Amino acid sequence: LQICTGVAPGAALYSSTPPASSSGSSAAGAGAITKLPTVTLPRGAVMELDAESFKLLPADAQLDNFMWELKQRSNAEQAAIVYGKLGRFELSAVDTYDLQLTAYDTEGNGYTSTGAVQVVAPIASSGLNSRLTFAGACGPFSVKQYTAASLSCPSLVATGATGKLSYAWKIIAPNGAVSSRTGLKPAVVGLGPGHYRVELAIGVDGAPNDQTTAYYRVSYLVVQANNKLLLSMPQPLCAGQAVSLTAPPLVQQDASAPQYLWQVAWLESQQLQGYKEVLRGEGSTFGFTLQTGHYAVLMTARMADGAVIQGVGNITSLPCMRCRPGVV
Repeated sequence: LQICTGVAPGAALYSSTPPASSSGSSAAGAGAITKLPTVTLPRGAVMELDAESFKLLPADAQLDNFMWELKQRSNAEQAAIVYGKLGRFELSAVDTYDLQLTAYDTEGNGYTSTGAVQVVAPIASSGLNSRLTFAGACGPFSVKQYTAASLSCPSLVATGATGKLSYAWKIIAPNGAVSSRTGLKPAVVGLGPGHYRVELAIGVDGAPNDQTTAYYRVSYLVVQANNKLLLSMPQPLCAGQAVSLTAPPLVQQDASAPQYLWQVAWLESQQLQGYKEVLRGEGSTFGFTLQTGHYAVLMTARMADGAVIQGVGNITSLPCMRCRPGVV
């Protein structure tokens, strides 16, 4: 098995007897799946895993270093040890391997998770060859909740490929639910906040599978909460002018439109009219005619999954003068 090893500057090389380990489940980051994958890949494939995908350290611990271990089951020998955030392995021998990741904190505590890799002989039409190499980064990814985004790896470069590359993605939610995508830049929409595992497999001259995958990468996607929005408001405006407000595009997994509710308060109405004037409406747009003064806008979007997104904005309406040509 050929490997690429690297040690971050200043990082300690741990002895064969690591500090006392804690289980991955007890050290789990909030909402993260800590278990390493169990996969089947062909001989000649490149496997890369981002240690941050598994969030092994407790929230209050400070990272010192990561250690990856790959052990051959047939002879119980250590096939590879890699230090650092990225575990990169070039799989050159058919066998089953036990994969282990240990995250060490600055106190010398180790937090471990395990997985397995079965390396099989590739089929003749797989497009795998000794000249095929992959270089560059892929992930991590970050999007906002209920927005449309795409996964892509523009800095990942394949050289020596003898055929067309095919991309297959898996997005694994914190609860274990799996969704699949294909293509170079698959769309990701409507995901709730959390830490998602992203698995990418690349095949040459055909869809990637157990015997044709040339490159396998594990990274992660962070979906940020998006429940408070600052709305874009037209400024300045004149009293007597009609204005139309448009809700921001919030995307749901089932492609349905959210239920939009509007509430617009004219702040001077109590002083000028003796009562508070509040305009209300529904829909992705809302229109009304301005009076002189200031307006506070509240938009509420009710999502299909029960979430409520709010957006706020302010409008200033001036007593503008209107001029027309006249005789001097």
